[in-house]
Amino acid sequence: MHEDICSLAEEKHTALLVIPFHKLPSKDGKLEAEDNTSFRGVNLNVLANAPCSVGIFVDRGFGVSDNGESSLTMRQILMLFVGGPDDREALAYAWRMGGTEGISLTVVRFLPGDQVEEIQPKDLLPVGEAHKINRKLDDEYVNEFRLKTAGEQFVSYQERVVNNDEEIVLALQEMHHTYDLYVVGRGEGIVSPLTESLADWCEYPELGPLGDLLITSSFAQGSVLVVQQYVGSKDGISIADMLSADNSTSHGSHHFSSWEHSSLEDGGLEMEPFAHHKGKQDVDA
Repeated sequence: MHEDICSLAEEKHTALLVIPFHKLPSKDGKLEAEDNTSFRGVNLNVLANAPCSVGIFVDRGFGVSDNGESSLTMRQILMLFVGGPDDREALAYAWRMGGTEGISLTVVRFLPGDQVEEIQPKDLLPVGEAHKINRKLDDEYVNEFRLKTAGEQFVSYQERVVNNDEEIVLALQEMHHTYDLYVVGRGEGIVSPLTESLADWCEYPELGPLGDLLITSSFAQGSVLVVQQYVGSKDGISIADMLSADNSTSHGSHHFSSWEHSSLEDGGLEMEPFAHHKGKQDVDA
């Protein structure tokens, strides 16, 4: 089935595939006990082979705002940003949602505290040139978001300094029962000291550490959208690939799934959402 999904996405030049999570919530918001392993296998194969970005949607309704007065209700969206390509992609879509009438968007960026810096590098991404470029992209894209949404009544931005995953959990508990939709990046291939322990205990790795935490915890009642940015090849987009993208065609800011940037010192940088089809990487169900 995943071959049909991916082929159709490529044929239609789809920017984002949204697929449902393989478990359904019960009336109390908790996930059903039984796994649909075949459905999960399809999802894993779509993540591995999609020619575009992918979102896994855990549908738990509209959470706290689902009170029967939908026409009068302001829907609350929370986007959690740690860093990396998937988080930038997730922010791009949350940003677009935030521009919709009846939507209130809050973006919370988790930054490493001094204790994290003492233990390991402050940068959240793989060591070497890659983490420097990605951290620069994180900072510049977040700054662009803040600049372009400044003064918007229903868009807000916060920064939380945390030293470990426990402090992230505490921060989320402080915001419990207030959001209808959580938007997070999957964080595939990202090494973050802030979420490393969460990743080790992930029950559903396809959701990433934050997505897994949100659906398995008791404090988050809203739906969850987990976004994985299209990487373009089996091993993802290399730094050389990113820097060689200077002359690619511009589509304008966040009109496509893969966010774009044009102000790097080495020249403009853009990421095409479906420039090349990924190699087949079937995952056994």
